[in-house]
Amino acid sequence: MKQLLTKLIIRIKKNRLILLIVLFYFVFRLINLTKLPIFNDEAIYLDWGFRETHRAGFLYYSLYDAKQPFLMWIFGVAENIFSDPLFAGRLISVCAGLLTLVGIYKLSKEFFTKEIGLIAAFLYCLTPLFSFYDRQALMESAVAAVGIWAGYFILKTLLTPKSKKFPIFLGITLGIGFFIKSSSLLFLVSGLIIFAAYSLTAKKVQLLNSLVISMTSFLVVIFFLLINPQFWETLPSNARYSLTLKELLNFPFNTWINTFIANLQIGLTFITPLVFLLSILGIAYIFWKKDKYQILFLSFFMLPLLGATLLTRIPSDRYVVSFCRLCSFRLLI
Repeated sequence: MKQLLTKLIIRIKKNRLILLIVLFYFVFRLINLTKLPIFNDEAIYLDWGFRETHRAGFLYYSLYDAKQPFLMWIFGVAENIFSDPLFAGRLISVCAGLLTLVGIYKLSKEFFTKEIGLIAAFLYCLTPLFSFYDRQALMESAVAAVGIWAGYFILKTLLTPKSKKFPIFLGITLGIGFFIKSSSLLFLVSGLIIFAAYSLTAKKVQLLNSLVISMTSFLVVIFFLLINPQFWETLPSNARYSLTLKELLNFPFNTWINTFIANLQIGLTFITPLVFLLSILGIAYIFWKKDKYQILFLSFFMLPLLGATLLTRIPSDRYVVSFCRLCSFRLLI
């Protein structure tokens, strides 16, 4: 018992700075968590979550509006624990934001330096756009957590091609993401491109085994979603938010330019000019260094942001926040 206590004290001292940042994150996110009036989508998702977890036959109720139910289920469970449903739902997003913070730190520490990880994690806590969505009972915080951990697992897979656990974790993470929101599919597409590019350039054919393992894990996770006829029936209604294939083939340059300008304004305004400009400098520096693994890392997060920019019908900070935070913070230094 004494040895365990000693080891715990040593680990706390060794990681005291990131623990302080985590404490600061919780204080910063939890104060006045329910002060902001409830957003209409929050009310809808919390209602769906309660129905899906408390009424027989309603488990996939949100699919009637083409919304995957996984996060709704978590909202429903949390509503069973806390008397205030708004607090319950927003607390889930705070916890998802914590997963993003820990992922940012872990990625930074492992692929860059510990100091960069601490700076990135601290700035993540402070940035207004991310702070806002980490305090909303919406899907964006959870999607960001999926993206950052998918990035971690794909890089570990590329670096250790003989490992089986990282491809499995990658597939499970991406599966959970798609079970939360369709836009998470952009991470899967990005991962496939990275796998293909790295396999060809590095001539590591064994990575194809990892790709098969990841895709199998992904399909296992979303199996019950895929066999649900309501999923396929309402899936086309996502065209309300994203451009269709026919529209994309017409090359809607005006829409793309407007979306790009809007996203630029979102970055400068809500991410703050300092962090946004540092992110641009970080991206340029990585390309200037020509570090293969850092460029792969950059590409995994930039491709979904590019996809969100090209596919979005009407630009909104909500549609890109999950991808902005991944680029801006991991590429900060």
